[in-house]
Amino acid sequence: MAVFEVNGASVFAAGGGLTDRSRPAVVMLHGAGMDHRVWIWCCRALVQRGRRVLAVDLPAHGRSGGPPLARIDALADWLIGLLDAAAIDRAGLAGHSLGALIALDAAARHPGRVHALALVGAALRMPVHPKLLAAAHDDLPAAVALMMRWSRGDEPEAALRSDRRLIDAAPGVLSAGLAACDAYQQGDERARTVRCPAIVVAGTHDRMTPMEGARALAAAIPAAQIAPIEGAGHMLPLTAPRHTLAALARVL
Repeated sequence: MAVFEVNGASVFAAGGGLTDRSRPAVVMLHGAGMDHRVWIWCCRALVQRGRRVLAVDLPAHGRSGGPPLARIDALADWLIGLLDAAAIDRAGLAGHSLGALIALDAAARHPGRVHALALVGAALRMPVHPKLLAAAHDDLPAAVALMMRWSRGDEPEAALRSDRRLIDAAPGVLSAGLAACDAYQQGDERARTVRCPAIVVAGTHDRMTPMEGARALAAAIPAAQIAPIEGAGHMLPLTAPRHTLAALARVL
């Protein structure tokens, strides 16, 4: 693990291979209200495959400090600050849900810093149901219950128990992340400017970011491919880690 400083606040990252600068760098970004543990299985596997990997906690998530950020462009700029702090010139980015929008925005606006892109559970537009936005602001347990219900695909209920434990954010953190997704309207513009190799990984039964949205995202990125995971819902890095890793390995 490692701790960096970005904008005067600490940033926690799990990972491996960090001292070997000859390894290609990969930065992994989680979804709203979660933390680096979403990626832990894929992170370890990528390290074993010769990558230098950072699975980070976003601002105010997990073990990272600072206030939560409620704008995708601000989070993308924060990510570039993290690359600077970690002395990483160029990285492959893997993002899940909120993390995917951050990765997309960073790759579009800072093309010299990103050599590959993996977007998991994402779409050009990711509006959040008003009921979930309200619950995230006023009733975190109710918001978590809604997310678990809507993120499930064909997976058994037991497969999502760990997901529920991972959504353990401080007040205001989940709300800020969901608001950032809901407000982001630059997805199409950003996607069309991405020039690095990219893959969009999508669960065929994802109700939070349905397949048609994932296909539109892949179609908008000039050098993108799509990797459907049959029967899966929204929490792909946790409920379908092997299929997710196989897709990531195509570009990262």
